Amino acid sequence: MPPLLPAISSAAKRPSSLSALAGSARTLATRPMRKMAVFGAGITGVTTARALKARGFDVTVFDQHRYAAMETSFANGGQLSASNAEVWNSWGTVLKGIKWMFQRDAPLLMNPLPDRHDFLHKYTWMGEFMAQIPNYKSNTIDTVKLAIAARELLIEHANTYNFDFNREDRGILHFYSDPKEYAHAEKVTELYKEAGLEREKVSSSEIGTIEPALAGGDYLGGYFTPSDFTGDIHRYKSPEGLSHTHTDTQQCPPHRPYYVCALSPHSLQCHSL
Repeated sequence: MPPLLPAISSAAKRPSSLSALAGSARTLATRPMRKMAVFGAGITGVTTARALKARGFDVTVFDQHRYAAMETSFANGGQLSASNAEVWNSWGTVLKGIKWMFQRDAPLLMNPLPDRHDFLHKYTWMGEFMAQIPNYKSNTIDTVKLAIAARELLIEHANTYNFDFNREDRGILHFYSDPKEYAHAEKVTELYKEAGLEREKVSSSEIGTIEPALAGGDYLGGYFTPSDFTGDIHRYKSPEGLSHTHTDTQQCPPHRPYYVCALSPHSLQCHSL
């Protein structure tokens, strides 16, 4: 057979092969996935895993720490608060950030120098942050609505699965000594009201009634959100264990251990890979 004919013959067979491949792809696309991996055993990861298990999925949770909820969920101090849902995308935040760069006791500090590992990442993030400033109002309203829904979901799960996470329904109080911050809080409260969150304006004397440790302080006033509450993230647990434990050490970077976390009736147990 001349050299060109095998190529022509092979090409002639290709459509049937591509058709078979497309058929296999369609089969895979329509076949439901029953196994899910969730990375991060904080409140978001655990809640996601519980929701997936309730829908019949086989779920494995991975975390880089020996215990669950050791980063963002832990650092948040156990607050389940919609009253802190105001977004940071504003020129006021940008100006504060610049001012704080020159303060040793700044509450938040960002190094403006580029990251040596990823030169553009930090500046790209800054650009995206400032690009959302015009959407401050709508983003704040949407974030408050999401926070309210998240609180309700947490309460629903606690009732459905009958677990105690040391819930304290004492509300959250914000108090102010600076006239500018106090005036801003009033505007934020209007946005919260539009999103469905009630926040009460309180006087200086009422601040002391709500929190006796603050009685007699020199405050202009404050805002109290009675529906906010606190809890212990480490007691946020599920009544069902994961159906399997993953132990393939080859999946883990050698320089950074990961843990498989299993939801059990009384805790979230993490095991090293």
